[in-house]
Amino acid sequence: MEAQVLLNGLLIGGVYGIAALGLGLVWGVMSVVNVSHGDMLIFFAYMTWVMVSLQTLPPFLALALLIPVGFLLGMGLYRFLVRHLIRRSEVELMSLVLFFGVSAIIYGIAAYLWGSDFRSLPIPLPTLQIMGVAVPGTRLAAFLIGGGLVLGLLWFFRKTYWGKAIRAVAQSRDAARALGIDPDQVSAVSFGIALAYAGVAGALIAMISPLSPSLGVAYAGRSFAVVVLGGLGNPLGALVAGIVLGLAESMSTLWITFALSPAVAFVLLFLVLIVRPQGLFKPLRSR
Repeated sequence: MEAQVLLNGLLIGGVYGIAALGLGLVWGVMSVVNVSHGDMLIFFAYMTWVMVSLQTLPPFLALALLIPVGFLLGMGLYRFLVRHLIRRSEVELMSLVLFFGVSAIIYGIAAYLWGSDFRSLPIPLPTLQIMGVAVPGTRLAAFLIGGGLVLGLLWFFRKTYWGKAIRAVAQSRDAARALGIDPDQVSAVSFGIALAYAGVAGALIAMISPLSPSLGVAYAGRSFAVVVLGGLGNPLGALVAGIVLGLAESMSTLWITFALSPAVAFVLLFLVLIVRPQGLFKPLRSR
């Protein structure tokens, strides 16, 4: 029983990690607090459901298509909306208010288009049996894809010009500009990457759980907890923190009612803020 619970927590934790990555990236690079992140994840999940259920696309092809779609949407959102906030000293507060409005719009559109009924996406992957423990194929695939993409972003930050430019802008926009880096272009690319990863995370969420527009709030809360726990904008920190959160939620179901397990994310958030405010790993931006 305990082994099955631990495995379930581990697998869902990988999805939590990639789900939080986009939130941490834009927060770390631009000080933009995207409280609509959870609703964006669920909207991408519904886009996956539409492509697979109604357009009969293979689920992993739908996931791959959401990467460029999310990237272009992210760059467009930055160009037309977010860039005007960056120049203001109170960017975190203004972005908080702005994205509350974006969240309401996305939720309203999703509720209008798909209603409040739960919708599921059957994926024909077999369940493996390893030493008496059931390993759902869809959750295993989601964990491997999510973990691989998180580690890929870590390599991107360390080895590529754009990755190093993003880290430089996160540390100091003025210093980066003095080195010949265009912070505006880097921020646009960062927002594009953030929504591309949100697209992947949304597709993975659609593959492993039933969908409802109201799920955005739950995933937003978990994403904030993962970002704070793992270190602001740190990809490896997001993956580790997501796994920690997944294991904590899963193990909590052994001692408390299932309805209270989502509160575990906020309990962890409170503990981290008290004991280690900077998170488990080094943040992308130094405070």
